[in-house]
Amino acid sequence: MRCYSTRRALLNPRYAKAFLKLYLYMREDPNFSLRKSIRALRLLRHEKIVEHEGKFIVSSFFPPIPTKAFFRVFENHINDTPFQDFANCMRQAPTSVHIALTNKCMYSCKHCCNRFKGKNEMSTSEILDLISQLQDMGTALFGFTGGEPLLRKDLIEIIKAVDDRSVTILLTTGYGLDREKAKELKRAGLFATLISLDSSKKEVHDKNRGYSGAYEIALKAIRNSLETGLYTMIATVATNENLRNGDMENLFKLGKELGVHEIRVGDMIPTGNLINLSPEDLLSQESREILKELHIKYNKKKDYPKISVFSYIESGEIFGCTAGVFHSYIDAEGNLYPCDFVPISFGNVCTAKLIVDKYDVPCIPFGLWGWECTVNPGVLTVRVRTW
Repeated sequence: MRCYSTRRALLNPRYAKAFLKLYLYMREDPNFSLRKSIRALRLLRHEKIVEHEGKFIVSSFFPPIPTKAFFRVFENHINDTPFQDFANCMRQAPTSVHIALTNKCMYSCKHCCNRFKGKNEMSTSEILDLISQLQDMGTALFGFTGGEPLLRKDLIEIIKAVDDRSVTILLTTGYGLDREKAKELKRAGLFATLISLDSSKKEVHDKNRGYSGAYEIALKAIRNSLETGLYTMIATVATNENLRNGDMENLFKLGKELGVHEIRVGDMIPTGNLINLSPEDLLSQESREILKELHIKYNKKKDYPKISVFSYIESGEIFGCTAGVFHSYIDAEGNLYPCDFVPISFGNVCTAKLIVDKYDVPCIPFGLWGWECTVNPGVLTVRVRTW
């Protein structure tokens, strides 16, 4: 795995050419300046850039560079001012959309955010129509989640429906991701897998997932994903305990041994199974500072995976909450939410004539650059703005 700092990456001709193309496009906006572009790049100074199959991943929340999907992120603006619209979250569609394909799952995860979702599922034709509409609107990244999305028999057909205007990520427990399935997904056009792994310890992961053998299933899925050539990530959850006892850093070491490309670190959010989470179980400010330090520390280590800490990336210090403006979530029944964790629906996309009819509503953004997560304690107010 080849990795770069943000400065060193600019020495790569393909990477530099892509940024020059973006710079020339943004320069057409009178609000844009070289000084502003340098300031924006400084937000990425603690990121590790991963090269994978000739593409560069600055952030897995964006499509890789220099794909068509990457440039669509910046072309997805409302006015004739692409830089200003990007800075103000003014876009025709969410750049990233997670679609739950099913609520079915073999596991019973203690921090599952899907607990209160319904039992119905969108049909294949409804999902394909939804993907088509979102791509036409400008969505550049799809995450297929659940439940366990590998339980959908039409998963390959769904992934094939996404053309090169967008990239696809599969969010999975790893259950059912054998080598043949991984190869089939890769051939269908899947870019990446995000496989849940809560701990470096088998007993902790199995207990959290409510399923004996879940740990070994996840490790096998990770190996199968890597062997197939998929960009492979681990999804984990930070707690005050696993930061204190060193298990989080041990998981980073395990990720290094496995050879994964990236580890995404979320935190305990009071939603779904954790809706009644006690205040003492939420990440303390000290834990958030530790996570920030780990993000910076391990992204400087060439032999470790890229580390992406949600509480740092989505802090006011970097991008802030992007729910409803950069990212949105659609559950298995077709209900549109600002993100995977905010339990407030803007309506059902299947009952609307077009998804755009419903996306007009999250122009009541929950997130803006520099604003904290809506469902974090103390940040529970809904901010309203009309476009």
